Amino acid sequence: MNHLITEENLWGKYQSAKDWTEKWSSHFDEYERIARNEAPSDVPKQYANVSDGTTAALIRKTPKRVIQQLPTGTVTSDDDNDWLPIVAEFILLNKILPYANSGYDLIQKFWNTLENGLTFGGQAVYTPFVEKNGEFTTDMVPIYYGDIFFQEGKQSLYSCDYVFMRSWWQPETIDQIIQNEQELAKSAKESGEKYESSWDIKALKKIRDNVTTKDEQGKTASEEANDVTGSGIEIVACFQKGIDATFYVGNPAGEGKAGAIVRRKKNKDPRGIIPIDYFYADVDGSNPFGRSIVELVGGIQNMLDGDMRAYKFNRALGLAPPLKVRGNVDTSQSFYEADALIEMGSDPNNDIEPLSVDTTAIRDYASIYGLNKSQLLNLFNSGGDTSIGSEVGNPGWGKTPTALKQQKEVMSTDDNYLRKNFESFFENWAETAVNVYFAEREGVEELQLDQKTADRLRKLEREGKLEKGFVNDDNVIQINYSSATPALHFRVDASTSKLNGQAEQLESLQLLLEIAGNPTLTQLIPTKNLAAAWNKIVTNSGVEDPEDLVIDLSDFDKQNLDNGMAENAAGAMSEEQMIIEALRERGVPDEVIRRALEAEKNGMPAEEILKDIERLMNGR
Repeated sequence: MNHLITEENLWGKYQSAKDWTEKWSSHFDEYERIARNEAPSDVPKQYANVSDGTTAALIRKTPKRVIQQLPTGTVTSDDDNDWLPIVAEFILLNKILPYANSGYDLIQKFWNTLENGLTFGGQAVYTPFVEKNGEFTTDMVPIYYGDIFFQEGKQSLYSCDYVFMRSWWQPETIDQIIQNEQELAKSAKESGEKYESSWDIKALKKIRDNVTTKDEQGKTASEEANDVTGSGIEIVACFQKGIDATFYVGNPAGEGKAGAIVRRKKNKDPRGIIPIDYFYADVDGSNPFGRSIVELVGGIQNMLDGDMRAYKFNRALGLAPPLKVRGNVDTSQSFYEADALIEMGSDPNNDIEPLSVDTTAIRDYASIYGLNKSQLLNLFNSGGDTSIGSEVGNPGWGKTPTALKQQKEVMSTDDNYLRKNFESFFENWAETAVNVYFAEREGVEELQLDQKTADRLRKLEREGKLEKGFVNDDNVIQINYSSATPALHFRVDASTSKLNGQAEQLESLQLLLEIAGNPTLTQLIPTKNLAAAWNKIVTNSGVEDPEDLVIDLSDFDKQNLDNGMAENAAGAMSEEQMIIEALRERGVPDEVIRRALEAEKNGMPAEEILKDIERLMNGR
């Protein structure tokens, strides 16, 4: 298959993508300034160097409200393999998510992703395959907007056939790569194997000293604010779509020299997709970065900032106005002070008078500020601010129950939109992470499973969909990563990134119990289910000592077991009852007996049932 990027056109394509992308991000410095609540550099010196901060507060608070926990979901595969999605789901939860913490915890990186999405329109993230404390896994690395370059002419990352990502390395980073590759080659030679590295050691040594200063696009806001001159070796990675397509890593051309390629690596992802995903806070169908909320509200925010600075200046004039002096007066005495005496001299024309400052702007400032702020919040679709009343001229804002409910509904709609966009992005990233994990791992691993995953696999064994003994008695399986793995897919369970509040859960549970009170439904709903609903109400009620009110659901299982035995108590014992009594005499708990009977009804062989009982009795 022919791929678009080759060694011959690599650096030309990079320069075209760089020029194209930087045109779209030319206003991002201003967006970032507003999002960081920083005053512009051209504030008149007589004005206070402050900003209102409404937009900055919304951008900082919204992600924490929208993402309250990592989403959950399910893994599926492209073929009829039933066990692989189960194992992949276990690996995602236990081998990928806990280790995807380079730089910051994973949820902190997701909060930052949403902040940048609201500020610039979106956020790109890279999914590398790394080694952490002996554990090989995938990670999640946000990419600074100045270091991601889209294919020229494309309107979104997902429509790009190739993407460039830039990073800045220090010489010791290259030294570490060279040393690691040499050790791997030596180890392979000693064991009689051949090691094929994707790195070009000679090229790495040549670029080791190519340290340059970051360009303006590559400097972060913190580096700019603190006048930090960032420097390093400019490293560019080119990712292109296609199964077995070549990924290139190198140092671009400088001072008329040709760029150097230091790595060539095949795309092992069975989907043929690049390991970069993108979160879009909003889209407009033309800007590959997405639609920035700051672009919409920036003008009003700047007006709020300007009015605040002018108000403070005008307020200062009103509290201590300039003085008009007539005649020959000693101005050293002309200051405001309680019981002060100002020597005016003998000339009757001498006079000191405060300058009259117009107070109209000060008097109307509160209502003008409130109206402008409500317009900003309307653009942001946020109903989180209840400090604005309808008297400012916007009837959509107020403090009545109806107005507050309306504002909450607006905020919930906007939060839900952003949450759905995030969950769609999380689907893409998690799918990339699990596919890269299986594609990059090599060799055979003995994988220790949890009980839930082991039981799911044993069920496949009983159904004949998996060979017997795939899961051993200790819940361990052998998995060969070197064999070809089909493409895997991940789907988020809707709205699982949101935590339901106690009040919301109580309201929903109480409504369920009211519905369950219908005489017809009462005959259909098991008593155990009603008891479970009662337990959840108690848990979310906030009462002291809730454990005193919780119903033990295991009592229902024991009661059902005893009732089943009592049905035949008048006659001879059935075979099932004889088994129950025999197990009880051996000290087997009723819960274990119930599980064994269910397993028998589901067709589990007797020897497997006995092993299961033994495991439960031994607490394994």
